[in-house]
Amino acid sequence: SMIAELSMASGGRYHVHLLVQVKEDGKHPIWADHEAYLKRINETIPKEFQGLATLWTETQMLALYQGIYDLWTRGPDLPVHGVYRGLSMAMQHFAYLHPEYDY
Repeated sequence: SMIAELSMASGGRYHVHLLVQVKEDGKHPIWADHEAYLKRINETIPKEFQGLATLWTETQMLALYQGIYDLWTRGPDLPVHGVYRGLSMAMQHFAYLHPEYDY
């Protein structure tokens, strides 16, 4: 409904994009090759949203943003590069890959 509302209310000025975390990236090596990436999208994202989704993993964020240490550790359930605390890293990487969007 958010996509329809933005489209109707703005005359198509806005784009909706989904950042989707892939858990167990050792089991689902989406960065091994483009086919593995597309396979994971096809297996997990409904067809109508597949063109809107960008996959990311905690391991990918750890590789991109090395040297960030957690000085206020909250336990293994909330890693710095994970979805709860590190989603801004995935958004920054998306912005880097898509300079066509005005942030």
